[in-house]
This record gives sequence, C-alpha cells and structure tokens, in this order.
Amino acid sequence: MGYERKPKGHGITGGTTRSRIIALGRILSVVLIVAGLFLLIWTIERMNNGRNDDQDKTIELPDERGKTIDYEGSKYRLKNKLETTLIIGLDTFEENVKEGDPTNVHQADLLYLIVSDKANNTYSTIHINRDTMTKIKILTSTGKMLREEEKQICLSYGYGATFPIQSRNTIDAVSNLFNGIKINHYVSVTMDSVAILNDAVGGITLEVKDDIDEMKAGEYVTLTGDQALRYVRARRSVESNPTNLGRMERQSQYISEFRRQFGQKSSESDTFTIKTLTKVTDYMHSDCTIEQLSDLVNAVMTYECLGDYKLEGETSSDGTYIEFRPDHDKLIELYLSVFCDKVG
Repeated sequence: MGYERKPKGHGITGGTTRSRIIALGRILSVVLIVAGLFLLIWTIERMNNGRNDDQDKTIELPDERGKTIDYEGSKYRLKNKLETTLIIGLDTFEENVKEGDPTNVHQADLLYLIVSDKANNTYSTIHINRDTMTKIKILTSTGKMLREEEKQICLSYGYGATFPIQSRNTIDAVSNLFNGIKINHYVSVTMDSVAILNDAVGGITLEVKDDIDEMKAGEYVTLTGDQALRYVRARRSVESNPTNLGRMERQSQYISEFRRQFGQKSSESDTFTIKTLTKVTDYMHSDCTIEQLSDLVNAVMTYECLGDYKLEGETSSDGTYIEFRPDHDKLIELYLSVFCDKVG
C-alpha cells in the first residue's frame, strides 16, 4: 500500500525493519538530489497578468501514447515508457503537521519532477518555481473540488486535510502545467531533515553567495545544523538578492556539494546511509511501494541524465505578492524535449 501515516510522523510500514531502512537509504539519494526541500517561504506575491503575443504557436500536447504532435514543422510523439515522480518539499516542520485537521494548511515550497525514460535508460529533472502561475483545484478538507483558480502552484498543497489529498492536488497542478502529463508517484518531506542530513556528512563547506546573518558573501563557511537551513531558505532578508531565483542559485550550489560529500561518506562506510536514515524516516511520506522507490533510485543512479531543467519565464511583483509566469514557447519546448521523441 506504499507509505502510510505513523502516529508520530510520516514513516512507512510494510516489510522488515532492515528492508525498509535499506529502501529509504536508496530513495534518500533521490531526495537529496532535489534537496531544496528545506525552504521556508510564507510570502506569496502577485504581479500583473502577462500577455502572450504568440498564441498562434499554441498546440495541444495531450498525454496520449502513440499520438503524433505537430509543432513548427516537426512531429513528436509522447515517450511510451515514462515514469514520473514528484518530490514535494513542505514549508513546515513535522511538529506543526496535523493530518486530518482542516487547519493543516502548508505550502509546497519545493517541487522537483523526476522523469525516467525506461525505454532508453535516461532521465531528466525539472525544478519548478514555487510561484509559478497555473490552474489549481480548490478543495474542501475532504478532497471535494469546489472550483479551479489560477494561483501560485505552491498553494495547491494547502487544500485538503490529509497527505494523500494534499499531495495529489499538487500532482494535479503540476500535471496541468505540463498539459496533463501523468505524474505516477510523489515523495513529500518536511524541513526537519535539514540539520540532520547536513551534520551527518560533517557539514557543507562552500563559498557564501549572499550576506545572510553572520555569513558574509565571498567567505568560505562550513554550514552546521540550522545554519544550512537558513542559507538555502533565506530570501526577503537578503538585501543583495531578495528573489526566489537568487535563493534557487544557493540551493543548487548546496545540493551539488551535498551530493559529493554524501557519496564520499557512503563509499567509506557500508552503514552510513542506514544510520543516517534511522534519524529522518519520520519526516517522509510517499505513495510508492518499496519496489517502486528502489526502481526510481536505480534509474537515477544508473541511467544517463539528459538534463536538470528549470522553467524559464518572468517574475513580477506589486510589492505584496509574486507571480512567476513561464515563457509559453519555452514551456512547449521543454515539454517536447523531456516527454516526447521527435519522429519527423
């Protein structure tokens, strides 16, 4: 049945303790690849509606296997062995999560889509800006849809009162952004893991990009404990670059160094991953079975990576709210590149 709620955290059930830990050890690699999961951003901003002057280029991109898509003189077909997994990083700590409570309102501050092509042994990732404007479903706490509205995609997680309802509503929003593409699975995580994982690898040493609290731009600092969370989540307090894009640059920098150090630690000790995961399993939730998580990790570890993509577009603000509007043509090109094969 996949992961299920435990009394004190997300947790998992099914299989032996060792098999569960090993499986989580594998999926940790995937979660860390996308580890912007420690973002804490409560302010959502709005900009003026953008106008698309290239409506003549609009095309239908249905999630239908075998159907040919025409675009600018070329033909494309949806790949027939895709598996997609959405990594959702929540803007809260586990102690604040109250599953089943209508006040359980949180945001999906990290949205990272892993697209595996099992026919060609390749995969791609797409980092989705939390402020991306798209249609989201407005739900009751029990999951009944009231209406659809164009809002920041991070808000999709705030509707519904249980992990499955909230996660699947976010899946629907991401699917809508990419023309109805099927999202097979999700893995959601709270921010408690940041300090644990950071310190497990001995801290992350990097060149600071922006002045953040006691950290000064240009200095080399070894981040420890909650300092790592502050580095990757800071935005409004960063005078030199108070934007989500600036924050995403720091996240990418951190992820790159974390992956290197985590890999080194794992190679030095066969028990490193297991010991680390025993400390963070209560902060994860997924609809995947152990076998599906293992397949996902195997794909990321052994397949060729075709690219780590981000949406291109424009961000604007009226001083209170932010909106990120993807470039229409770039979004089509990204869809065709990641999800389709060129066939003519």
